[in-house]
Amino acid sequence: MNNINNSATLYSEIYYDGIKKEYFNIITINKIIEGPLKSYIKNIVIQKPSITNFNVNKSYCSLTINSSILNNSNFNNNHFLIIEDIPDLYEFLINNNYIIINTLNEILNYSSIKLESSKKLLFLIKYNSI
Repeated sequence: MNNINNSATLYSEIYYDGIKKEYFNIITINKIIEGPLKSYIKNIVIQKPSITNFNVNKSYCSLTINSSILNNSNFNNNHFLIIEDIPDLYEFLINNNYIIINTLNEILNYSSIKLESSKKLLFLIKYNSI
């Protein structure tokens, strides 16, 4: 049986760039998905932001989408997609046979269910291999 990942969930996460000394809301994905997007997914280390001086900074790995997916006029210097890149990401996904599913977002936005994570759900995608 062929186990192909043809659906995934995209999130917004806070990322601290130690070189620039800035925080960014980056786009992460929960797994590598089939189709053209697959070649743009990479693993990075995210430093969890510390709220107080007593919290120990924890780091963890997360999958991100390389900003080379953008056309040259919109390329950002972070080397991965940030929240401001969502319109261009939507365009890429639609043009490459991905289906964007927002139903779960609507359920979470209008209910008392809250995610117990620093991640914020953006949307689900499904690759429609024709």
